[in-house]
Amino acid sequence: MADETFSMDLPDIQEFIKTLDLMDENINKAVRDGLHKGADIILAEQRRLAPHNLSHYISKGNIYTTKNGTLGIAIGYMSDTFKEDENGFNAGVVGMTYEFGRPGQSTQRSDEEMEQKRKRIPNKKSAKRKNWKKAVPTRVKIKKGTIQAEPHIRRGFDNVVEQAAQAVIDSISAELDKFGD
Repeated sequence: MADETFSMDLPDIQEFIKTLDLMDENINKAVRDGLHKGADIILAEQRRLAPHNLSHYISKGNIYTTKNGTLGIAIGYMSDTFKEDENGFNAGVVGMTYEFGRPGQSTQRSDEEMEQKRKRIPNKKSAKRKNWKKAVPTRVKIKKGTIQAEPHIRRGFDNVVEQAAQAVIDSISAELDKFGD
């Protein structure tokens, strides 16, 4: 006959529940940390690919939750980038023009030229940067032409998406390894 032992001791269920709750909090924190690490990888690649004058306008947003409860984080040209600065420069529109390009022909406007609003300094001798506040809006005719797409937002994501996903996985795995100890 084999020796079998039977114990009447109850396991510490409350302690087990506390451990599970703590693990849930730590995993949630690890997911958020991993998302930020992954976003930083994608952000660096997008900035590397962007035209030099636009790279500092590309940024990382906050973590958000979708309708189905999935966490995400926005990277690229944020909504505040699409506001004009004091010189009338709209970095978001310029960045998206680089990203997707611009066709040279329009079915509604078949003219060879188009008008753009520009700022002009009234006195050309004072054409220094500090005098831009005195600039007068004026309309200028320019020739239409195509702008070739130069993707940097989507291509930056595609180039390093595996590395970014691995950063999230590594962050979660490190936390799960702590739970096993």
